[in-house]
This record gives sequence, C-alpha cells and structure tokens, in this order.
Amino acid sequence: MGSEELLNHFIAGRMAAVHPLCNDAKYGEQGEKAKDGSTDVEMTREQKQKLESRRKEFLRVNKDERHSPRIDVAMKFIRKHLQNEKGKAVIFCLFLSAPDLLALGLSATEGVGEPLRFDGTKLASQRDAIVREFQADEE
Repeated sequence: MGSEELLNHFIAGRMAAVHPLCNDAKYGEQGEKAKDGSTDVEMTREQKQKLESRRKEFLRVNKDERHSPRIDVAMKFIRKHLQNEKGKAVIFCLFLSAPDLLALGLSATEGVGEPLRFDGTKLASQRDAIVREFQADEE
C-alpha cells in the first residue's frame, strides 16, 4: 500500500469516527491540486455549485440520521455553552460534513439561530463578512 492510499484510509477512518455518514458525503474532488502542487486551491464557481448541491443532497437524505456518539457529545457541550453563557461558540472541524451534521442538531435546538459557516468554499469577501457578523455585539 502506497503512502497516498494509506493516508486516504487514515482520513476515512477519522471521518467515520466522527460519524459514519461523513464518508458518504463526497463533497469535494479528492486529490485536487494547485499548479504549485499544494492542496490549497481556489474553487471555481462550478466546483462550488457542485459542492453545494452535494451538501444539500447529503443533508436531505440524512436529516434524521445525525446522531453518533461524537456528534451527540459535541451537541451536548454546545447546547450547554449556549444556554449557560448566552453566547457564541466557534467550532473547528476538519471535515465539511461534520459541521453540517451539527447544524442539523442545532436547528432543532430552541433559541439557536442559523450557524455562521466559515470554510474554504467562501470567497474572501464572504469570510470577512462572516467574521464581522460573528464579532458584532448583540443588541
């Protein structure tokens, strides 16, 4: 087994540990590389549309299957924080599908608004706007 194949198996295992459905999300094009060989690439409009379409389909199909031990524990801590602190939370995640599953759980939580999403699918101007919105004091 080559190192790239081994890395792919390792990543698949990590995704499955978060939630078994994360491996089924298939949001992006695996192995996409920039001209300099790095994996930090700007997505084209077509790629972003395809990703958004895949995300919507993943969430539609799995809206009732969001539970896993890790997702449930994360939801418990997030809800407790939001109820006790009446504040905001920043959640870092390696996989795009995991925050989507968390967002499904948060949408079922009374008093929790729509989560702000900050990831590589956003343009720099969109990311700046998201940061400003997150940092704004609630009136």
